[in-house]
Amino acid sequence: MIKINEDWEVERDTYGWTLTYWRKGINPKTKEPTRNPTKSYHGTLAQALLYALDKNVGEAQNLQELQELLTVKTEEVIMAANRRQRRVEIADA
Repeated sequence: MIKINEDWEVERDTYGWTLTYWRKGINPKTKEPTRNPTKSYHGTLAQALLYALDKNVGEAQNLQELQELLTVKTEEVIMAANRRQRRVEIADA
């Protein structure tokens, strides 16, 4: 499993990649914060990461926020992909 940030993680499965978004909410009965998973399925790691990036930048209210979100989220995706690559290299050694 590759943890992208506190809200997103991606994991290899038999047929491709499963991307999980941990949606934040409030339990209506207890009023406690909750985190519920929403999963999507992608053929390649690149598709999964681009989907997560696209969903995050949709929160921007103006061009400056879009630029900031793209910078931060792109860096998170690159770091997650690099961590995955290092694990693969170590496993192959």
